[in-house]
Amino acid sequence: MINVAFCADDKYVVPASVLIESLLEHNDGSDVAFYTVANDLSAGTREKFNRIVTGYGSTIHYIEMPNDILNVISEYKIGVSYISRAAFYRLLLPYLLDSDIQRLLYLDCDILIQGDIQPLFDTDLDGKTIAGVLDFSSTLFAERLHIDKYINSGVLLIDVDRWKSLYPMEEILNAIKKLYMERELQQGDQDIINLLFEGSIKCVSDKFNFQRHISKSFSWHHKELVKKAVIVHFITGRKPWTYAYCYPYTRAYYAYWKQYITTKTKMKYWVFKPIAVVKNWLCVGRKGSKK
Repeated sequence: MINVAFCADDKYVVPASVLIESLLEHNDGSDVAFYTVANDLSAGTREKFNRIVTGYGSTIHYIEMPNDILNVISEYKIGVSYISRAAFYRLLLPYLLDSDIQRLLYLDCDILIQGDIQPLFDTDLDGKTIAGVLDFSSTLFAERLHIDKYINSGVLLIDVDRWKSLYPMEEILNAIKKLYMERELQQGDQDIINLLFEGSIKCVSDKFNFQRHISKSFSWHHKELVKKAVIVHFITGRKPWTYAYCYPYTRAYYAYWKQYITTKTKMKYWVFKPIAVVKNWLCVGRKGSKK
């Protein structure tokens, strides 16, 4: 069984739906179980998720975050405008799961699944606590925090027992509080994960958290590599559901996204997206003409 966790609120119901369906379409649903924190999800949102997973023979489990933990999380500063408070829930998920769940694959909701995730889930962690892919800006972020390497927290393979062994819940809450008091955390929970688990992180192939597609030059010169991505992560504030997004995978994303949006939103997308794309390329042209 592949145990998959994600964290969302009602504002992210459509991207979360795309994540769920794209994953199930490329994997055997009966072998996948989803877990998510339910505090920020309405009954209507839960029903939408239920319809998707049952259609593929999968299951989804809703976890209630204790109020005392929510009060602690509410004190944390996120640092990035497009990241919601729900992103911090991933730090507490290992403590809220049933004891028989020993391995967990955490996925952000701004993700499109393009292939089989079983090889990632079966990855040998070699005694490490988590596995992930180096962040697109890994060198810059690692230097800022004075650590050797810096992974993107949008895709995390977690050894649940080892995570809890290294940091019992009370200790991780205290550690997070201490980090906020002593360090400047520009990337919120992502900085925290890299700092807390430094030395206990295994790096895996970037096809399991492909971020380099945001570089147009890279996408143009490495088309075959782009096609091999299993997990596509739409990092930064630009997302495929915004009209200005014109990077690879937009069309593939829209194939799922259009199922969960209103006709009015579809019309806006197809009217304003071409305008945004033209403006984008005009701006590129103007910048280039100055060189």
